Order: sequence, then structure tokens, then C-alpha cells
Amino acid sequence: MRDAIRDTSPIQYLHQTGLLDLLAEFYTSIVIPPAVVNELERGKEIGIDRPDVRRLPWLKVLAPEGLKKSRLRRNWVPGRKTCWR
Repeated sequence: MRDAIRDTSPIQYLHQTGLLDLLAEFYTSIVIPPAVVNELERGKEIGIDRPDVRRLPWLKVLAPEGLKKSRLRRNWVPGRKTCWR
């Protein structure tokens, strides 16, 4: 199995379809940056059905290091910026 770094969308949509645990079956380790946690929590605050990722034992929250700036990523949301270098 492989490791994965995820952004908000796959986590949100797999959760909403009841399939979030599939990530744990396909990957050894799932890592998300704090910005993704923040996006998920903001969605919960406005009533969107999103998971509490801090309770998932197979998921790690880890801040990325050494991000390079890219003109293509200037308009991306924070979670996506920190997932894709």
C-alpha cells in the first residue's frame, strides 16, 4: 500500500457518501495539512456534513515544510495549496 496526502474534496465527498473508510483500505497512511482541517471545520460551522478528521485513527494532520510559491496556485484555497507542491 502507499501513503497519500489529501486535500478537502476527496475527504468531504467520501464522507458524504459513507465511503470515507475506503481511504484507510487503499493507503497505508493518510496525511492532511492543518489548512484542510480548518476548511472541514468551517464547513461544519455553516451546516455542511463534514467529518471530524481528528478522530480518525488512520489519518495524520501534519504541516508541510518548504512550500514553493507558484503563480498557478495563487488563487487556490489554503487546503489545496498545502497539498500540492
